[in-house]
Amino acid sequence: MKYKLRYLLIIFVLTGILCGISINTVSASASQTSLSEDGIYDKKVSEGESIQQALDQAENGDIIYVSGGTYNENLEITKNHIILETNEDVTIVGEVEISGESVTVDGFSIVEGFTGVSADSDNINLKNIYISDTTTHGMELSGENIQIQNIEVEDPEGSAVRISSTRDGTVDVDELTVLGATGTWNNPAHDWVNGRALRIHGGEDININNVESIGADGDGIAIFSGDARGQNIDIEDVYIAEAGGYSDSDGVGVYVAGSNGEDTLTMSDILIEDAYGHGVEIRSANNVDIQTLDIDDPNDSGLRIVGERDSTISVSDTNVINPTATWATDIDRYTDGRGLWISGGDSIDLSSIYVEDADSQGIRVTDGDSRDQDLQIHDSEILKTEDSGVYMTGSGGTDSVLINDTTVTDAGGYGFSFPSVENVVLNRVDSVNDGSGELNLEVIDREEAQITDSFGQMSTSNGETESDNGDGSIIPVSFGQIVTLLILGGGVRYVYRSFSSTDNSSNISTSANSNNSSSPQQSSSSGTATGGYTPGDNPGKPSISDNQSGAAYSGSTQIVDPVDPDSSSNSDNSDTGGLVDPSQPESSSSNTIVDLVDPDDDDVANGADQKDGNQ
Repeated sequence: MKYKLRYLLIIFVLTGILCGISINTVSASASQTSLSEDGIYDKKVSEGESIQQALDQAENGDIIYVSGGTYNENLEITKNHIILETNEDVTIVGEVEISGESVTVDGFSIVEGFTGVSADSDNINLKNIYISDTTTHGMELSGENIQIQNIEVEDPEGSAVRISSTRDGTVDVDELTVLGATGTWNNPAHDWVNGRALRIHGGEDININNVESIGADGDGIAIFSGDARGQNIDIEDVYIAEAGGYSDSDGVGVYVAGSNGEDTLTMSDILIEDAYGHGVEIRSANNVDIQTLDIDDPNDSGLRIVGERDSTISVSDTNVINPTATWATDIDRYTDGRGLWISGGDSIDLSSIYVEDADSQGIRVTDGDSRDQDLQIHDSEILKTEDSGVYMTGSGGTDSVLINDTTVTDAGGYGFSFPSVENVVLNRVDSVNDGSGELNLEVIDREEAQITDSFGQMSTSNGETESDNGDGSIIPVSFGQIVTLLILGGGVRYVYRSFSSTDNSSNISTSANSNNSSSPQQSSSSGTATGGYTPGDNPGKPSISDNQSGAAYSGSTQIVDPVDPDSSSNSDNSDTGGLVDPSQPESSSSNTIVDLVDPDDDDVANGADQKDGNQ
């Protein structure tokens, strides 16, 4: 019995302890949060009540939920770690000012305030907010780490979003829509309020994604380094239309001013339309990588980059249409109107670039303060420029240009111009209907440049080049090629003959053939072509002469060496570099008798048709 009472006592004590813990836990929870269909929150504000009163009564870390309705009040959030939120239709007529740390505001429409949301604190998180009709900026935020997501700003009297971050701060912008941002005169400051869609000053890491701006009076996106050194900037999925207008020199689609430190800028999937200034302007960035950029109708150059001396610049999949040069009153000069204009940078790589209807050069590269620039252009097309298609000045150092698979059409100046560049390599490059010439070189001769398969020519396997006739056929052409005049009985025929400048062992032999009535034929891959030529025709295109009667070669025909008419080799068949006189008897040399009218005719006097293997 004694043991049973002891066990009952222990059970009773343990039960009391557990019940006390449970009661205390529930009581503590009820004092901090309430659970309702709206979620978990510490305080709830209904229409007709004051949001500011709830903020004043809140403790650090409280969640304040606001029910649907319109609230006419200015709000000030001074506590830390406050979450002010709603998932209903809530409009605040006024403004929200944040001075507490680590504050989140989520889900409100804010209208007709001086500034929609202003903050001077760290770790600010603003999301799902609509702002309109503010007296000044839509948002003005300052702090170390700032995040905004799904923000729409309409018709602010100033910039839509202004952010200032610290040297090592982080700025994240995801889903920002701006409809109008008005540049106005600020009387107290005696200066213009720019009217940009998004302006960021400072910050070490800046990430911008999914931004749309239409009709901002200033720049679409403008990023300044502040006191940061070595910024990492990533901009993706941006659409900017009709940026600029209140100032002649303002209104760039995307403007980035680097820190002169080790900056890295990446941009992709960018569309800029009708910018009043440059489509994209980048200054003082060290490492630039731009992919998938489309710029239509800028009132200046499409893409403007000013790199540091040791900058690496890469641009790919970029289209610039109709960059325009116009008179800018406040800077007292015309804007540039170039497709791409890059100054500075040691390494510049451009690929898949398309420029059309530029008021100046299609692509312009200047040295800035760089020495020994390396420019490469691949798979690009420049169409209709008022000046040269591709232009590079050179830095005065050891500069180099490599261009592959690129065409310039209808350039007002040169197709390609490299006046001070010492190393030029062009592969499969062409210039069509240029105004000043296809290629301009000044510090080197054209023969010193490495030009392959370019300007209407294609290379063959034996080092010669080929020119397109225009009818689909190809005529072998080389520097060793000569035109041989044959006087036929009553007719004149020109024959192209190709020989290697380093191997003079090749021969052409002729023989009378009274039965031949075939048309001239182009030779095969041996590199020798035969055919008639009429003066005034394209020298690269063989034509059939009027004499096709098949008359045999006259025995008195004299073959003249066009290289040296006085050479004794004209009558010496042993001269392997000359031509064989068909009036002379067949010699025992290795010369092969070939019917020039029909090389495939089996009636050649020496038997079966043959070609000298050296041809």
